[in-house]
Amino acid sequence: MVYLESFHMLSRDEDEDFLISNPKSLRTDYNSCYPFVLFRERELPDDFMFSDITIFCGGNGSGKSTILNVIAEKLGLSRSTLYNRSDFFDDYIARCKYKLII
Repeated sequence: MVYLESFHMLSRDEDEDFLISNPKSLRTDYNSCYPFVLFRERELPDDFMFSDITIFCGGNGSGKSTILNVIAEKLGLSRSTLYNRSDFFDDYIARCKYKLII
């Protein structure tokens, strides 16, 4: 079996560095930089550390599904359900990191 040990989503500084330095983010024809800026005002751990059972809890709109979508996309998991994307989703995914236990 292969298990997910940890997952790194972008810190506030990493998020801002991309948006400041990437010409794509400076264009005005985008209505969203999702998932960039989504977690800017929320406290996320530096890395999510996974146990045998890991629970994400929070109110509606707190980002639980987005976190799971980012993890699934980064791991290349096959999914049949629709999920939110933007032109920045792949840029965000490329900057995330994970560690597996094999």
